[in-house]
Amino acid sequence: MDNETAARRKQRLRREIKKILAGMGVADRAGKSGQIRRAISLSPLWEKASLVAAFLPLPGEPDLRPLLGQALAEGKKICLPRVEGEDIVFHLARDLGKDFAAGAWGISEPAAGLPRARAADFGGEGVLFLVPGLAFDRQWRRLGRGRGFYDRFFRGLAAGGIRPPAFGVAFSCQIIEAVPVDGNDFPLCGLVSEHGMEQEENRGRR
Repeated sequence: MDNETAARRKQRLRREIKKILAGMGVADRAGKSGQIRRAISLSPLWEKASLVAAFLPLPGEPDLRPLLGQALAEGKKICLPRVEGEDIVFHLARDLGKDFAAGAWGISEPAAGLPRARAADFGGEGVLFLVPGLAFDRQWRRLGRGRGFYDRFFRGLAAGGIRPPAFGVAFSCQIIEAVPVDGNDFPLCGLVSEHGMEQEENRGRR
């Protein structure tokens, strides 16, 4: 698949998935978000995590906010993304109510004055990265919203030899047979939906 064809298919898939997400009922979304949070919180990766990098939901995305509150209650550090120019940076937050403000496109983001996570913070043991997206497949490829923020961020970490365990977070309706990719797309190491957490060692068991 050439880059032009991949780009067209990505745009089509974005429209299709956005339409599917818009059609989910509030109760259905809330129930499946709860199942996703439970799957994460029961995983060995969560148990050993001392730093959780996650996201606040856009309309239609799984809601991880109660899980982030749980992380803080358990003494874990949390960090969330803030858009700065053409990139995202992650800031450490301690209070889900006070540490955020409206940022790019009206999305809630960490306040600029919060401590910024360093690349080294994402290396070693005890890190869990939870990544949003519009669509995923079971090769752990991700379709984002077209700005390339996460792909650039992970490529920057990889250039320094850092590859944290990064899991796509999605409802099962967002999981498709194959996400179109190009040379700029960065693969994840697993996926979590309301059906559970999947990674390399349990690929194909479902």
